[in-house]
Amino acid sequence: MKIIMHCEPNEAAELAALIVREIPTFERSCRGIGWGWHYLVGGRTFFLRQIKNGISASPCPEEPSQ
Repeated sequence: MKIIMHCEPNEAAELAALIVREIPTFERSCRGIGWGWHYLVGGRTFFLRQIKNGISASPCPEEPSQ
């Protein structure tokens, strides 16, 4: 299984631990490639997505300030 993370170095350990905890969620969901969920990690929101051979994690774009 590949794990691809797009994050800052200080977020890597917490994000990796989250991914490991959530692997069973992805296995049970049976939704397929492209599906995922949003998670709050270190004050930023990340989207964990199922990819062909693993999981990718990318920060969500920040919402524009009002």
